Amino acid sequence: IRKRVEHLTPNQRRVLSVAAAIGREFETASLLATSEMESPAFGDALRVLVRNGLIVESGGKLNFSHARVQEYLLDGLEENERRGLHLRVARHLEGRPERPLEQLAFHYQRGGDAARALDCFEQAGERGMEIHAYKMAAAHFESAAALCAQGESARRFEALMNWYACLWATNHDLPQLQAILEQARGE
Repeated sequence: IRKRVEHLTPNQRRVLSVAAAIGREFETASLLATSEMESPAFGDALRVLVRNGLIVESGGKLNFSHARVQEYLLDGLEENERRGLHLRVARHLEGRPERPLEQLAFHYQRGGDAARALDCFEQAGERGMEIHAYKMAAAHFESAAALCAQGESARRFEALMNWYACLWATNHDLPQLQAILEQARGE
């Protein structure tokens, strides 16, 4: 992978790096918007990446040819650059009408914006509860509780209680439920 990436132009590496931050699967329009490149340069870079087999098209979406390509690219980025890319992806996702909360939470968290990630995890948990997807909602409230900073005890308590309610509705795992209650008592 290293040899294949070393021979790429800066524009081609930029497109690949942005794609790596977006995720394993991505849309051309999202990649273009997040790359902040001009259309012709972007199109040229993308064509080369597809021709070289680093990116493949499947079902109208783009994917990395292998998960290790994405991992290699993310590992090769400086921490500040990786965070910045995740924040750019999040800003792009914010513009979508359906607001993909799980993806937003992920990218805000990876971008270092814990406050926005927390908001998105809470909203995703609430959305999950509304549609009775309690396991999914429980995972979001667990993430929200973990992100609460010191001094946010009321918010953490609410996330813990929502997590508890979701788990109660799905599996009645008494030891886990007890552990959540113990954490809530500490708030």
